[in-house]
Amino acid sequence: MIAKGPGLGGTVALGPWRVHRAGYGAMQLAGDGVFGPPRDRDEALQVLRAAIEAGVDHIDTARFYGAGTVNALIHEALHPYPKGLALVSKVAARRTSGGTLVRYDEPHQLRHGIEENLTALGVDQLAAVNLRMMDPAEAPDGRFDARLTALARARDEGLIDGVGLSNVSLHHLLRAVDQTEIVCVQNLFNLADQNSADVLAECSRRGIAFIPYCPAGPARPRPEPAARRPCAHRNGRTAARHPGPARTRLAARPLPEHPAHPRNPQPRPPRRQPRSPRRGPGRSRPHRASPTLPLTRKDLTVDNEQTIRNAYQIAEDQDSEGWLAAFTEDGTFTDESIGVTYRGRDRAFPVENFARAFPDMHRELHQVYVTGDLVIVQLALQGTHNGPLSTAGGTLEPTGNRMDAPCCDVFELEDGKIKRFDCYPSGTVILAQLGVLGALDAAVHPAP
Repeated sequence: MIAKGPGLGGTVALGPWRVHRAGYGAMQLAGDGVFGPPRDRDEALQVLRAAIEAGVDHIDTARFYGAGTVNALIHEALHPYPKGLALVSKVAARRTSGGTLVRYDEPHQLRHGIEENLTALGVDQLAAVNLRMMDPAEAPDGRFDARLTALARARDEGLIDGVGLSNVSLHHLLRAVDQTEIVCVQNLFNLADQNSADVLAECSRRGIAFIPYCPAGPARPRPEPAARRPCAHRNGRTAARHPGPARTRLAARPLPEHPAHPRNPQPRPPRRQPRSPRRGPGRSRPHRASPTLPLTRKDLTVDNEQTIRNAYQIAEDQDSEGWLAAFTEDGTFTDESIGVTYRGRDRAFPVENFARAFPDMHRELHQVYVTGDLVIVQLALQGTHNGPLSTAGGTLEPTGNRMDAPCCDVFELEDGKIKRFDCYPSGTVILAQLGVLGALDAAVHPAP
């Protein structure tokens, strides 16, 4: 049990949870650029444990912090978690293999992101999950509603205890509260940047917890190890400059109390039967209706390049169901090197086949060209042949050789989904790199 007290600013309602006003944002535990492992893993684990010892009962994280690194650190440092610890994550983005943050915000991707967080953190339920907007200036539309529906459905099934928003405008907040309950909003806010003052005011009016990130100012490069700054960590502050009197006066304005949850020093975490993230619906919440607004063609303002980049990320994740969902119902996938067209569920076969044959399979994108609904990608297919590869003539057993072959992919999109995908891999280069060019018939085992 984490003690509640005045040392971290008192408490505030986070949906049905009560947490200290000062929490811990775990993003900077990752390596440089919020990517990869920390410079000092032991120190990162020590920081997490010190935060809990100081009374922190609200940790903010995300699967795309370090591309999974931060969640793994939290689990290693704190699991089994102390009673009353609220773990809050966010979805709608992910890191590419090169560390670039990209959209991952289709409804099925949001569900996948929630389940990834549950698995990595080793829990059956998160206190809240925030829907993160890549661009707060992007007008909310039907796609925003569909994303909100996905999170509300996860809440109603018991995977998360509350729906939040992150990096949003007042327009997003107002549209969201008309459709479902919002328990928190996480936006950039500090003395130097108060662009979210209107969002803060609306949250205060509605009793929604406003969670500012970078509250002491923008993060700066770390000139020295955190171990040399024990005072900052002891007081739960970031490495940024301690706020001056003006910042202190601003901080003195209380964050909103939820009217349904008057101040109470005792934690009240939800008591639910643990369940697997993939089980059926949990108890119903008739007082909170999930939004069901249909998507229309007008609403689908799709960034076609980002749609295709998301599709490649799904293939990188070896997510067959996500890959199939990226296609229209009648969409096709043609491997032009062998003249075979795949339809229906068979469209997942090439991705699954290469994933088995090349466990470290990676698609390095070099150039992406977009003209209307046509997207052309120049890329390289990379991986080590450590598994069986199905070919037209049979199965090629692992050679242990490295593949790094050029490829050209051509996509035709329709309403944000793939209607036609023509793949032009350099089969000759692949066979040569695997050491079977000119001897493929002798190398493969015919299918039974």
